[in-house]
Amino acid sequence: MKPLYFIVFWFYYLYELLKSGVSLAFTIVVRSRRIWDGEITYHTTLTKPIQVVLLFNLVSMTPGTLSIDIDEDNNMLIHVVDLAQLSDAIASIKRIEGFIAKMV
Repeated sequence: MKPLYFIVFWFYYLYELLKSGVSLAFTIVVRSRRIWDGEITYHTTLTKPIQVVLLFNLVSMTPGTLSIDIDEDNNMLIHVVDLAQLSDAIASIKRIEGFIAKMV
C-alpha cells in the first residue's frame, strides 16, 4: 500500500461522500416525485481481488449508489438512485477505481 495515495484518496473520498450526500438530499427533498432509479452494470478493470472488493464496498458506502452483485468477469451490478446523474456517478466510480489501482 502506498501511503501518499492512501492519504490523498481518503480526503478525496470524504469529499465525494459529502458531495453525494448533499446531492441525494436535494434530489429527495426537491425532486422526490421525479426520481428515476435503476440498475447499471459497471465493468471494473481492477484485477486483484482485494481491489475489486474495496471498490465494491466503497461504491456501496457512497450515498445514492448500492453495489448489488459482482460476477467472475468483474462486472458490478449497481443500483443508482437518480439515473439523471448517471454520468456523474460513473465518473466518480472511475476516479475511485483509479485511486484504488494506484493505492493497492
